[in-house]
Amino acid sequence: MRSLIFSLLVATAAIAVMPVTQAPAQGIGASQCTNLWIFRNGIYKNRGYCFTTPEAIQFFGNQGCKYNASNVPLTAADWAQINSYLAQEKALHCPAQP
Repeated sequence: MRSLIFSLLVATAAIAVMPVTQAPAQGIGASQCTNLWIFRNGIYKNRGYCFTTPEAIQFFGNQGCKYNASNVPLTAADWAQINSYLAQEKALHCPAQP
């Protein structure tokens, strides 16, 4: 699981510079939405967040989790990346969950 998260975070650079469109999430846009959701939540997983949604628990699991939303130790760089993903998700009109 850690290698998957690491691979997803390494791929972050490609996603971060990818242009976004104003088209609704469908086809390739839907795939981008899913990837952005995975990358964004991968940051939380790497910091020990305990997921609460069935989708996130199924994908990431909660093994080794330590923190809830109010106390997960995110750095300024984590927040910057999360906000970048959220902005891209918004521009793609992504749903809240993939």
